[in-house]
Amino acid sequence: MRLPVRSWFLLLLPVVPALRSKYERDGFVKVRNVLSKRECEEIRTAFAALFSGDFDSGVYPDEWHWRQGISREDAVREIVNSWKSSDVVARVALSERIGKLVCDLVGWDGATRRPS
Repeated sequence: MRLPVRSWFLLLLPVVPALRSKYERDGFVKVRNVLSKRECEEIRTAFAALFSGDFDSGVYPDEWHWRQGISREDAVREIVNSWKSSDVVARVALSERIGKLVCDLVGWDGATRRPS
């Protein structure tokens, strides 16, 4: 699966200081074009399967709150470490480009935090 060139270009740029400052101040930021439309569709389908109890990896998530046909429709839904239970979620959540973006955003050098 390939992202549009524009998206790859944006992700290859280092996170700008203003974005990092906003993250440090607010605890979150919105970043456009991180996932392609196809990835978003695949993730939506994967989570529908997960909440139905279909774990394509064969591994149960660490926590699974909300079950189809049992839980109220308006109840909060949560699956902890869904990447363990879905190959699709794992491919996106553990991707190198997402990791690089997060490391740049929080100021880490890979798994090692950069000194402030």
